Amino acid sequence: MLDIKQIRYFAVLAETLHFGRAAARLNLSQPPLSRQIAALERELGVALFERSSRAVTLTRAGKSFQADAKAILDRTVREKRARRGTRRAGGACHWLHELRRLQCHAGLGSELRGGIPRGRP
Repeated sequence: MLDIKQIRYFAVLAETLHFGRAAARLNLSQPPLSRQIAALERELGVALFERSSRAVTLTRAGKSFQADAKAILDRTVREKRARRGTRRAGGACHWLHELRRLQCHAGLGSELRGGIPRGRP
């Protein structure tokens, strides 16, 4: 299952395009960041980054997902501010539902293995 932490890690790595710098910004070491990105790619069924010994670049799917990830993270921040720490029923699943909607809208859904499940998780 997708995790908001993985989306945040992806967003920082997509911005820096460097595992070491991204890990430093996230206050963690490089191996856990690499594991979380690999888990996210497995979950989505698509490579988000092209890695070489000299560079990290976004794939086409990664570029599409970058916009979606930013929208999800921005919306999560807005909702947290609006609720000021209160929780509404179903709020924990809202960002995942939003991610699935954005993936389909951006065309990333066609690149995912087996498509995107419909409905709430």
